[in-house]
Amino acid sequence: MAEIFRKTVDQTDIGKKKLKLPSRIKFEEHQIVVRDDETNTTWRFDCSESSGLSYLSGKGWNDFVKSKRIKDGSEIGLYKEEDSFNPDDAPPYKIKLFRI
Repeated sequence: MAEIFRKTVDQTDIGKKKLKLPSRIKFEEHQIVVRDDETNTTWRFDCSESSGLSYLSGKGWNDFVKSKRIKDGSEIGLYKEEDSFNPDDAPPYKIKLFRI
């Protein structure tokens, strides 16, 4: 499993209902499907770009924040599964909450 990014969530990520991604991260897809590392729940996050910045947003991100009770200072990581270990029907991305 390859780490795409790890980030400390701030109040802007929560209040504006979109997670600002590190500048080097861009998704070609308009939506990504991720699997929660802890519960195996599947989430759908919209991928958007504005003024050169990339975001994960939408109802999926907002529901994830509420479900996990993510607060300012929580740390999350996004990973991509290795193809050789990923069944065809499993989401290729995995999200992990490190700290609340």
